[in-house]
Amino acid sequence: MKHLYHSLMWFPVWAVLATGSHKAFAQDIEQILSQVAANNIQLQALQKSQEADLHQLKSQSNLEGTEIEYSPFYTSGVSGMASSELVVSQGFQFPTLYAARRKYRQTASTQMDSEKLALKQEILLQARLLCLQIIYLRKCAVIEDRRMESLSRMEHLFDMKLENGEATIMETNKLKIEKNSLEKTRCQTHASLRKAQLALQALNGGKEVTLSQNDYPLLPDNGDDATVLASYMANDATLNASRLSVENATGAVKMSKMENLPQLAVGYRRNTEMKEVRNGFLVGASLPLFSNRHKTQEARKRQEAAELNAAEKQTAIHSLATSLLEERNLLRTTLSTFDMSLTDNTLATLATATEAGELSAIDYCREAESLYRSLTEYEECLYTLHCVEAMLRKNDL
Repeated sequence: MKHLYHSLMWFPVWAVLATGSHKAFAQDIEQILSQVAANNIQLQALQKSQEADLHQLKSQSNLEGTEIEYSPFYTSGVSGMASSELVVSQGFQFPTLYAARRKYRQTASTQMDSEKLALKQEILLQARLLCLQIIYLRKCAVIEDRRMESLSRMEHLFDMKLENGEATIMETNKLKIEKNSLEKTRCQTHASLRKAQLALQALNGGKEVTLSQNDYPLLPDNGDDATVLASYMANDATLNASRLSVENATGAVKMSKMENLPQLAVGYRRNTEMKEVRNGFLVGASLPLFSNRHKTQEARKRQEAAELNAAEKQTAIHSLATSLLEERNLLRTTLSTFDMSLTDNTLATLATATEAGELSAIDYCREAESLYRSLTEYEECLYTLHCVEAMLRKNDL
């Protein structure tokens, strides 16, 4: 398609704005993705939330608070305090429970990393798709501007022919109607372009960013469908997070069983009576006969839910990847049916024939509309293919 655009002797207004007032912010797609990864507010919020969750998990392994009790006793006939008791005790869980909690915390931390990576990949995919959309809309704007230039030239030509009696009012009106309709389309394209740019800016934490690329990046050769599918399923961060959630839920079941073990306590006791002082140790245990009721059943149900959720994600992601591969193959086949050189040459021949008086303005509009529609359909097909490829390469982000 490069020959189509290189033939133009002018530069569209949006490109002047992009390379003029915002030149300092112009970046290619990869640079923009790097900026989004650093500035995205949703990613920053998740990071803080996960840090809080990790601190909460660490706090579960803390020893219980040290208990201090002091009891003075008074007896009739005795001036002042007759006796007293001081008890200092420290409670703690069964030792194996701390090891289980430590392993659970490590698995949870790994799961959080996978969840953060999954969110990062989704956000960067959104940013890449927006960049591709901006490129697509710019290409559409080039086609529309080219068509508008051609219609303006024809309008001027047929206005002159109308004055000389060589054209009809129907022909000049048809050209004016085509221009009005095209102007609406151009406004819609520029509005969509602005909307995409604002959405990209929002992903970048509200910081202004301008895409410098006007052409799509080269499509990589990822291998056959089976290789791409296997790689996609093996590296998907969402799937990895769901698998880790099952492992986490299994660890929670083990912890809930261990929490039924006695809670231990050791301490120091000091009794005083008149001038006699007695020192001793305190050893105790607390049996959670009622406090942990149904907790193991709850943990098991959560484990079953995690397993079902992981299975559902496996099925959904496999289905998505398969459909993307099928769509990619269909788009490649469709693109091979376009002959853009022929379309470009036919447009030039059509304009020449019309200017020579071989075609009426109505015939020109009808034929040109079909040819420009073919150009737009090609760009739409190429844009969709790049979007599909971006989704298939999401795990590389």
